[in-house]
Amino acid sequence: MSKPLVLIIEDDADLVRLYEMLLSLVETSVETDVCRDGKTGLERVQREPEPRLILLDMHLPHVQGTEIYKAAREKTASTIVVVTADVLAAKDMLATADHVVTKPFDALVFKNFLTELLKP
Repeated sequence: MSKPLVLIIEDDADLVRLYEMLLSLVETSVETDVCRDGKTGLERVQREPEPRLILLDMHLPHVQGTEIYKAAREKTASTIVVVTADVLAAKDMLATADHVVTKPFDALVFKNFLTELLKP
């Protein structure tokens, strides 16, 4: 059985490293795919394989997270976690997103959250 795929769409290298470290600690072993800008993220959500989970920043170079979110919703059944420091963007996404997490966040709480989302 293949490992679940987690797609990280985030331009902040430190946050990408944190996500990868936290994902290495969850009980379910996962594969990760990282897109560091909105254009690459938009292209990635439109092709196979479909990720089980998408960690999506809202403010990205080239294409905003809202556009990626809409494309992902149309193309995939992936669980989407919107992660943003923008409280207004978070409020706007609450009505449609699977989950919204505001930055900064507690790493241990976020790791436990990821563990729950990735349970088989």
